[in-house]
Amino acid sequence: MDAEERKRIYETGGFVRYNRVNGNLALSRAFGDFDLKPNFEGTWLSRNFFDLFQPVIASPTCTIVPREDTDSLLVLGSDGVFDVLSSSETAKYVHHEANIIGKNKEVAWKLVDTSFSRGSSDNITALVVFLNAKEYKSENFIARHEKMTKLIESTIENVFASSKTPKTNNEAVQIWRQILSKLESDATLQQLLPPGAGLSSQLSLIRGIFSARLNQKQ
Repeated sequence: MDAEERKRIYETGGFVRYNRVNGNLALSRAFGDFDLKPNFEGTWLSRNFFDLFQPVIASPTCTIVPREDTDSLLVLGSDGVFDVLSSSETAKYVHHEANIIGKNKEVAWKLVDTSFSRGSSDNITALVVFLNAKEYKSENFIARHEKMTKLIESTIENVFASSKTPKTNNEAVQIWRQILSKLESDATLQQLLPPGAGLSSQLSLIRGIFSARLNQKQ
């Protein structure tokens, strides 16, 4: 949090602890969060808030960043994304997925899903904007993705083939853990996984294959 914003918060009766407003909220510009907007006229049943004289206000800060010719896409995300992915990781991952999927809405859904798979516990919002009119899909990226998917499928199949039919949840969990261990230690797979997101970006795929194979096994 920059010095000017910190000063504004203190001047309106708030404080900053652990880089959070009043040690609680991770951002200082937001709708709602009325417990961090203590300055008002009237009663609790009929309050008239002083819009700009609060520790947390709904007035946004705006920064203008000139666009470069090499800029190809724009990613907007809530802290539910950036709590688990850095800006650099997000950019690499989104660029990779754009060249496979080619549709910005579906890429945004992938980003949300990957954030959830990485353990994000906040609300997750993402918007992906393609800045160029060119077709994003790349045959090289698609071929790489297909190779990765086949390797994941074969690894899961091999683990199930060498395992006894699970009769309890604990036995199924042991197979799941073995699959993840095999995938994490596969050097070839690591080279094929999306940059910036790694194996966590494929957890939905892995769960789907695992569930289907588990039903067949049982």
